[in-house]
Amino acid sequence: MKVALIIEHLDPARGGAECSCLEMAQLLAGEGLQVCVITGKAGPAAQSDDGFEIIDLGIKGYSRLKVLKTFLVQTQKLIDKRGFDIVHAITPIPGADIYQPRGGLIDETFRRTMAKHGPTGAAVRNIIGPNHKQRYLRRIERYLAYETPCRFLAVSDYVRRQFREHLELPDARITVIYNGVNIERFIRPVDPKASSHLREILGIADDHLVGLFVANNLKLKGMDPLLASMRYLASTNAALVKRLKIIVVGTDDFWPYYKKAERWGLVDKIVFLGPAKDVSRLYLPADFLVHPTWYDPCSRVVLEAIACQLPSITSNYNGAAEIIRQADCGLVVNDLSQPSELARAIETLADDDYRKRLAGNCIAARKQISMERHIRELIDLYKDMTK
Repeated sequence: MKVALIIEHLDPARGGAECSCLEMAQLLAGEGLQVCVITGKAGPAAQSDDGFEIIDLGIKGYSRLKVLKTFLVQTQKLIDKRGFDIVHAITPIPGADIYQPRGGLIDETFRRTMAKHGPTGAAVRNIIGPNHKQRYLRRIERYLAYETPCRFLAVSDYVRRQFREHLELPDARITVIYNGVNIERFIRPVDPKASSHLREILGIADDHLVGLFVANNLKLKGMDPLLASMRYLASTNAALVKRLKIIVVGTDDFWPYYKKAERWGLVDKIVFLGPAKDVSRLYLPADFLVHPTWYDPCSRVVLEAIACQLPSITSNYNGAAEIIRQADCGLVVNDLSQPSELARAIETLADDDYRKRLAGNCIAARKQISMERHIRELIDLYKDMTK
């Protein structure tokens, strides 16, 4: 079976969608499928030495909309020339057989990213509306929904609900295959000595309660609500804040948040690490993951934490919250505008026995979050569509 995976950017450093696309390509090829990833621009870490092909169109330009249109035109020509059994689009393209928006639909992305700006900022941005590129992508999404038999593939039930709400798609057009991660990369015996050594390197004592925050977009993934909750805790539970440390990892500019933490007297509570070559090692010294995101279709970071037996705190606007609730391996915050709610979740995870119980539940959830499971279900979908 010949499969084309379509994604505009293929740089694992950008985030989860690109990492997932590469893992999908590798595992599908391992199952004997002929896989070709077509991208407008590949990053240096995007390698095709695992039995699949990467076609990097190398598209450049100053206008994001023009770059997108060029990518779509050249990709469609390539698809017509090569003749694939399945065109699996992560970036929407009119000729797609399957559309899997790993970032969710454009309408939901716009609505939720507005929420991070607060009521006033959201009102202003709502008047302005989506940008030109988002509007163009939204038109393609609607074309696929209303003018083609394309199957819509959701990485969580949250995304399935987006398909129903924004496109009024019937269930027969929707397939839910939960997001997955390579759990073998994260499963390792808990080594207290290694954890203590990493804490020592980071300047964290063994008796500290350590939260891990991983994001390349600090604002979208909830750095502001996290700082607000810590400020709230400082006034209501000073003893907990005294032993609390948060490790912040990511490529985004953390300086504005450092200054805010400094103003609020929290700067010694946060370890701003910046980017990390191997994030998986940093799950080891942590006691819990905190991911109070304003929007995430199904966060890979949360799934990685589950694989590492690390309880998580996340928001209701994360598809991975469905797995957390089902497996009882973390806590879900409903209202990020209320610092007290996230603060209570942190207080709850300060209980050692409770965290240990949630960590045990993480083990049972591992099969549910594996990329191998994701691939098996995906191949079943391919076979069903090519009968």
